[in-house]
Amino acid sequence: MERETKTIVTPIGKNQIVILTYLTGREKRLLTNIYLEEKLNYDSENKRVEGISPAAINRAQDVAWKTVIQSFDGKKDGVNDFSVVNAVLDLRSEDYNFVVKEVNDITADKEFEQKKTS
Repeated sequence: MERETKTIVTPIGKNQIVILTYLTGREKRLLTNIYLEEKLNYDSENKRVEGISPAAINRAQDVAWKTVIQSFDGKKDGVNDFSVVNAVLDLRSEDYNFVVKEVNDITADKEFEQKKTS
């Protein structure tokens, strides 16, 4: 199944990154399970999450990048030893923040966020 993509350009390095515009249910489940495996404690009254490790956050971010980013300057993850995770991590911090925000916009659970803020 061919999915809709869009091309983003990092503000400083001008890297061209092709990203998906949405996740499938299977991809969303994969990301959610990373956090569920951590046995988190969520205090909805105080809006606090306890028990999440930095390793889980890094793992979820890596999976999100590998899932959403289809190409980075024309290179694909896993082809000719190219790593999209390393490419993102090696960006200048301004470009890194830009890519993280773009990917987070796609992977965020907007329905949950709306319920949390209403």
